[in-house]
Amino acid sequence: MEKKTHHIVSTPEIPVQYLSDYMDASNQVRRGIVQKSKYKSLARTFQHKIARKTISDHILDGNPLPGDLHDKADDIRNMIADSDFEVLLHGYNADFVDAFADVAEKFDFDGFEAGLFSSGHTPR
Repeated sequence: MEKKTHHIVSTPEIPVQYLSDYMDASNQVRRGIVQKSKYKSLARTFQHKIARKTISDHILDGNPLPGDLHDKADDIRNMIADSDFEVLLHGYNADFVDAFADVAEKFDFDGFEAGLFSSGHTPR
């Protein structure tokens, strides 16, 4: 069985960032924008899921930035993978964490409340 690469959105909407592009585009480009709104790529949905969780957990735990994010990136890079795609995916996620660690000191999280997500909601 072939793995799905896209999912169909039952009520597609054009994202605001593409609205002006849509209004000023040719018919061919408009069709492409509508098609991207209707058929969402799964790769965009899950590609950086590990990195987002790693970084958000790091912040929510109150760890000093960048702290041990480079070590966590190495852990992600060395995760067990069953396919070449997973190896590539782990590499992208590790690169994402490394890139955040390199610029993390520029961010001020003093006013950030860790209890914001305690109601069961998690950051996306």
